[in-house]
Amino acid sequence: MKKLRIKNFQIHKDLTIEFDRITTIVGASDSGKSAILRALRWVATNEPKGTGFIREGAKEASVTLTLGGREIQRQRSASNNSYGMDGVEFKAFGNDVPEDIARVLNVSELNFQGQHDAPLWFTESAGEVSRRLNYIVDLSQIDSTLSAIDSIVREQRWLVQLSETKKAKIKEEGMALKWTNTAGKEFEAITEKKETWEKASQSVYKASELVGRIDSLQDSLKRLETPFTSAERAFSLGLSWQETREKRETLEDACEVIESAEKIISIAPPIISRVEKAIIDWSENSRAVRALENMVERIEGIEAQCEKEKLLKNLEEQYKKALGNVCPLCGQRIE
Repeated sequence: MKKLRIKNFQIHKDLTIEFDRITTIVGASDSGKSAILRALRWVATNEPKGTGFIREGAKEASVTLTLGGREIQRQRSASNNSYGMDGVEFKAFGNDVPEDIARVLNVSELNFQGQHDAPLWFTESAGEVSRRLNYIVDLSQIDSTLSAIDSIVREQRWLVQLSETKKAKIKEEGMALKWTNTAGKEFEAITEKKETWEKASQSVYKASELVGRIDSLQDSLKRLETPFTSAERAFSLGLSWQETREKRETLEDACEVIESAEKIISIAPPIISRVEKAIIDWSENSRAVRALENMVERIEGIEAQCEKEKLLKNLEEQYKKALGNVCPLCGQRIE
């Protein structure tokens, strides 16, 4: 509080008081000391009511209080009853101080003591002192706050105890699950073995396919043994056929000779006999030639089989090349 100005309030027509940290008001009796306190109380509590405190001969009384950079004014006349703060007027506020102004002042009846009042609270009962303290600082809020704090402390202690119990339980469960470390390593080893087994299974499957192909090729070779034997016989027959063909050509030449010798048949019967014998030989040779022609056809069929044999050999070479030099089953070198 910095300054108090009183106008037309009881004895004071216009009085200004500058306040210090501690301000003492002294003066003779009936000089207006108590009026100053009443004016200050009037602004802070809106007491006393009515207009009896207006200075005799004046129409309006006013008290202006400056504090904390704010200016609060109280005015009263027969037609005006108002508060003002920083130029803003408050009317129709009832019997109390306007809320905005009361919040700035933050005082009550307990902050004032009359001239003839007993020393502050020393003569009051313990219950009355407690009531007044409670009015100032609202001890019920302190009690409720302490009760709330105590409740929070109890709750937090319970949570701490619950956490300790959970911690002990988790630790116990952790010890019970300690085997999982070894189990994890064993699982990793099993996983590696599983991958190795899967690769080996694939190799076995491929080897089984190769074995099946080998068996199939062996069956084909067995089926081709008979044609090979027939081919050898056909080859020997081919040689015989070639010799017979040469004989046939010789016989054909002989037939030409025989035709040229017809003229002398009548002249030389012995020659005819020989010719007849040659014709008979030629007929026999012709039958042999036809047999050889049939054999040639068979040989040509055998040559087709030989082409198949070459194809089979190529397949076998490709198989050996694909198989490599190491057996996929036993891992030994293939000779």
